[in-house]
Amino acid sequence: MIMDCIVTGDLLRPLIGRGRIHPNQTANIRWLYELLRPSLEKVTGSTPRLLCDGKGFDFAGVWGALGLEATYENWARLYEVGADAGEAVSLLAAHLDADIVIAFEPSPLIATAVALAGAMLIAIEIHPFRFGRDLLFGVWTSAEAQHARMAGAIELASRLETDAAILKARCSRGPAISGPVGERLRFSCRTLGIRA
Repeated sequence: MIMDCIVTGDLLRPLIGRGRIHPNQTANIRWLYELLRPSLEKVTGSTPRLLCDGKGFDFAGVWGALGLEATYENWARLYEVGADAGEAVSLLAAHLDADIVIAFEPSPLIATAVALAGAMLIAIEIHPFRFGRDLLFGVWTSAEAQHARMAGAIELASRLETDAAILKARCSRGPAISGPVGERLRFSCRTLGIRA
């Protein structure tokens, strides 16, 4: 069965720096697309579509159509999916015409737009314990029937707690590792609240 699939994310999240405003999630969306594309082609029978700024979506144009400046404050207001977000939801939904939308860390605004478009949402979020030996994702979907199917792939929290304890113990000894691996371990230690 051929299913139309879009890979996207929080399309309106801004990044303000170096004197300009640009989309914050484009690199993450592209990363997720490249990670999932081969598997999605096998499962859906077609090549998934990439939806991000410059690839079927105009970040500045949508913000302009909303009559808002792309600021953190305005994004946070839209994030709440309040009454003033109706136009944003409609603008986004027009881009999300597919059977399945896989979104990297979607905001409630994106989830609402996917529902309006009539697509099934699969949300991918980086798991809080992401500096261990594996890259771990949190996954949820708008289709209740899919929850039971996904349950077989869920990692046991007890294993993650054990891995976190091992990493914490390593960090407590103060990593004497230099280079990128050592920096990753030091960053993991700070994330766990340990001085290393």
